[in-house]
Amino acid sequence: MTRILVAEDDRDIRELVVDTLFDHGYDVLESKDGKTAFEVACKELPDLILLDVSMPLMDGFAVLKKLRENTLTNAIPVVMLTAMLASEGEQDAMGLGVNHYISKPFDPDTLMVTVRVALREAGTKADHENGNTKVWGGATLFRSATEGEAPARIIPLGTQLTSLEKTLAGGFRLGTLSLIEGSGATGKSVICQYVASGALGEGFSVAYYTSQHTPRSLESQVSSIGMDWSDFIRSQQLVVYPVPPPITGQDSSSLFAELAVDMERAHGKHDVLIVDAITNLASSSQEQSIIGFFTTCKRLTSMGLTILLVTHSVAFNADLLTRAASLCETHLNLRTGKIREKVIRVVTVTKLDDVVLNKDNEVSFEIEAGRGISIIPYSSARA
Repeated sequence: MTRILVAEDDRDIRELVVDTLFDHGYDVLESKDGKTAFEVACKELPDLILLDVSMPLMDGFAVLKKLRENTLTNAIPVVMLTAMLASEGEQDAMGLGVNHYISKPFDPDTLMVTVRVALREAGTKADHENGNTKVWGGATLFRSATEGEAPARIIPLGTQLTSLEKTLAGGFRLGTLSLIEGSGATGKSVICQYVASGALGEGFSVAYYTSQHTPRSLESQVSSIGMDWSDFIRSQQLVVYPVPPPITGQDSSSLFAELAVDMERAHGKHDVLIVDAITNLASSSQEQSIIGFFTTCKRLTSMGLTILLVTHSVAFNADLLTRAASLCETHLNLRTGKIREKVIRVVTVTKLDDVVLNKDNEVSFEIEAGRGISIIPYSSARA
């Protein structure tokens, strides 16, 4: 039976978590302070640890650090439970090797989805170590290459997006999480479609999650800007999945959790996941559920998946957007403008390789039927 250690000093929360786990058939160990939690983990070697941050004797960060330093416990997956709101807490936890991060308060459904994802990830990792065909190098996916071949590490964008590709220092990195956000009709989906085409051209398998298209309508849409995906869809090198629509008047946190589980299942079948878009789910979900979703995506990229998330900016307040972007290695913002009555789009690379960019980071373009994107020199765009 799967055994889970719950380390939480608040009795009411601890009892809620323990009862929920028991109801779902798990064997549960309990601790109400950090020191005991570490001792129990070393003795019992649980399959998963749910770890509070603020605990007596030793806080959660200190416990996590000791767990990762100990050869007996360094591989045990850890889900942190905390009321901490600052993005710095999330970054600290991720830096110490936490698997998932759930902000309090949380509902039992979100907790159980996260538990299942964390346990599946641990099982997937174990399967890989027993001989899976994909090899992980840090946070980057390397395909098994024949003698003399260099593994691809960047998704190119093609000649039509040379300027953006240059701004991105070659393209989108494999094994990273990217956020593409902006107002409506700014070309977010088109950028994603170029990324997908670049990945397909490099031989990668792409899962395209969409809230607007069926496979046929997506194929037709990309055809209208000069790309042919028919063979990729037919061979299932590209598979289209639906993003679950929100239910009017209801919180969408559980749907976000379901989407996270579906994306986790894509691991092993696909190399690149594009979610276009999470706008509707984010607009009707609690902040902790949104951050939990981004944290799950971050964890999946550490296992080798490459993930691009697309959203309208209005789905996030300024603080939430900052927190979400802090969990991404790459962040693009898109907006519209005009030159002599012609609508143009401007993409700003605000973050690349975890580094915030403040200059030489904008590219202007227009979208033409049948041709796709045409880059406009930035000096002209400012004229």
